[in-house]
Amino acid sequence: MLSTIWSVHFVSILTASGYATVVAVGIGTLIGPAQVAARLLEMMGRGRHHPLWTMLFSALAVLAGSSSVFLQRSP
Repeated sequence: MLSTIWSVHFVSILTASGYATVVAVGIGTLIGPAQVAARLLEMMGRGRHHPLWTMLFSALAVLAGSSSVFLQRSP
């Protein structure tokens, strides 16, 4: 659910941070391919990892990404 909320508001967060709309939309288009890559990595694990560990890693990755957006200076 966190990633859904993030992807819905991502472009407006970037434009509020000072990015041009074209750049924000361009960066936003990377969300889909990133989700596909994450699913492929998860399938490569062949179920060896417990779902709670997968969820924890996923939440930490979203936290790291969102922190990098919020903590950087405007372009």
